[in-house]
Amino acid sequence: MSYRIYVNDYQCLGNNECPQVLIDELKRQGCEMNEDNCFKDFEIKELEPIIEALEQYIIDTNNWALNRKYKPSSIADFSEIFENHKKCGNGLTWRIEEYSECGYLFVTINFLKAIKDDYEEDMDYNNENHRIIYKIKEGHHIYMSGY
Repeated sequence: MSYRIYVNDYQCLGNNECPQVLIDELKRQGCEMNEDNCFKDFEIKELEPIIEALEQYIIDTNNWALNRKYKPSSIADFSEIFENHKKCGNGLTWRIEEYSECGYLFVTINFLKAIKDDYEEDMDYNNENHRIIYKIKEGHHIYMSGY
């Protein structure tokens, strides 16, 4: 059986994906894990650092690919979807959905979709880039598990 990480019972990362940056953040927030990084129903206390950890995972994964001589355009090159969609019958929509649900590039988007009713966005106008800050709505709870 493979390791999986869930947020509110939605598998938010691929099978056997266990980014150290996310594990470190969960531990910082008080999550207790066993030696295999397994944990159950840990309530996230701060959402923004979790999003930042997942964003760092995306950046790290992208850099890993680039260091192995993948061209930047090939990392987000979806032309294979169009070239091979007929192998699955009417598989174009299915293939696009598979990429969006399983691709590391979309981890934060899928994570936020899974908790869409439990968070709110605030703008940080002190930053010259007007950064979005993600916060758990008052009275709402977000739980993560990994096993």
